[in-house]
Amino acid sequence: MQVLLSPHFATDKFTKDIAFETVEAYNEINFDNDISDSVNQCIDKTTYDKISKVFLRSKNFAKNINPQVAFNFLSSERLKIFDDPSIGSFVYVSEKSELDIYLPNRKKHLGVILDIFYGNKTVVQVAPITYNLEKASDKSLILENQEPGNVSYAIQLEFSFLCFIESVELTSAKQLNKKTVKKINNFKTTNNPDFAEFRTGIPNFNYIDYRIPERNIAALNFATMSIDAQEFLENEFVEVAKEEIDSYFATSNMFEKIFIPQNMKFKSTTSIKSEKVFNNIEILRDAAYA
Repeated sequence: MQVLLSPHFATDKFTKDIAFETVEAYNEINFDNDISDSVNQCIDKTTYDKISKVFLRSKNFAKNINPQVAFNFLSSERLKIFDDPSIGSFVYVSEKSELDIYLPNRKKHLGVILDIFYGNKTVVQVAPITYNLEKASDKSLILENQEPGNVSYAIQLEFSFLCFIESVELTSAKQLNKKTVKKINNFKTTNNPDFAEFRTGIPNFNYIDYRIPERNIAALNFATMSIDAQEFLENEFVEVAKEEIDSYFATSNMFEKIFIPQNMKFKSTTSIKSEKVFNNIEILRDAAYA
């Protein structure tokens, strides 16, 4: 279960009491034997930075928290820190079920966001990633010896697809820089790669290429995943300024529960589903065993 702690967008005023409750809840979840193994705690970077500043600026605040708990939180022990998805972010996208909904146990595809269309529903363009370089064609770009881990992977641009932003699941991987993404998008239109940074895969030059059946299935899967967002983009999309868009953390399907401290006063415009909200661990424990 993915749990989001004290999202920054939910309130206009972030207080010491909110920070204290958040750290207290984080510690309680970590040391609750009934739920600690089944809960992945997450926090958006804005909230994490605000709480970190409270630690640095208030000696009294730090005195009221066990030093080991403070260290664990500030070093993000068993805590995933996420920023809003942006161009260059690595994400997972789940295939849709026959019930036309996204389910946590569906197959997930790793990809990189290449474009974002901000609007009445925000749509992202994602290119799938594979670590099996044999799957790369001449329409794929291969990045070699990438950190962390000195790994190589292929961005399969030929299978790029569209989806709604709430259906992407963030990863902790460092995003691609703007310059690299610009080169990737340029390759999509010109078929002219920057060989100083990329290489391409092997073309499908022969009808007996063993990869063709698998590639045909992949093309169909990604085209199917694109249908809803593609139709919306063509028929219903209305562009909206990024600053006016609901936070990803408010609408994301990634988080099953959201911790809202009792001292947090909601913005009137906050759009969080009430069934996701909890403010004590008993509610979370009940959800974990439901």
